[in-house]
Amino acid sequence: MIKGKSASWGLLVWPTLVVSLCLVGPSNVRVQAQHKISFPEDLGSSEIDVSRYPPEYQKTYREIFLPVFTILGGPARQVNSPLIEMDPATEGVERVHHPALFSDPRLAQVSRDGWRKFVTQIRTRPPCCGACPVIDLEQSKALWRFLVYDSLARKTGHHAEAWIRQRKDLLQRFRKEYPEQFKELYEQHAELMKEEIR
Repeated sequence: MIKGKSASWGLLVWPTLVVSLCLVGPSNVRVQAQHKISFPEDLGSSEIDVSRYPPEYQKTYREIFLPVFTILGGPARQVNSPLIEMDPATEGVERVHHPALFSDPRLAQVSRDGWRKFVTQIRTRPPCCGACPVIDLEQSKALWRFLVYDSLARKTGHHAEAWIRQRKDLLQRFRKEYPEQFKELYEQHAELMKEEIR
């Protein structure tokens, strides 16, 4: 159980992940579902169907993922994050079979240790408002393993094309509904501002 306690392409995903650490103050804990729309990810689903996942990942989803991210920015940011952590061999296979996954960093951002770094940030951040969850080393390892498994399960292999369509839809909606935020997020990458979302 979670306890409460008193330049490069990679930069496109890290603001999303780091800002997802923005915290809801103690007085706002009851309105967790009303997170501000700051990123394309916020427009997507905040739930994952884990019914076919191994039991250990179902448990991590229920007991760690949802409690942590309901408070830290909302689960939609991680559910819809473009971050995918994979080893070089898996990446090589995906590049051959699903090259579109690598065509635009707004669709997928492959990293060797992106989820590990993100979870480490959560675990090691100083206590703040008293409502924020604190996770121990074992919980952080379980959360990291879940995020890696989930992103590979939902975003690669025979799910890659569906993931690409979902990301494009989120990006197009965000660009249309929140043009200022879209510009702010992507203006440092001028070539992305000119391009349509392919």
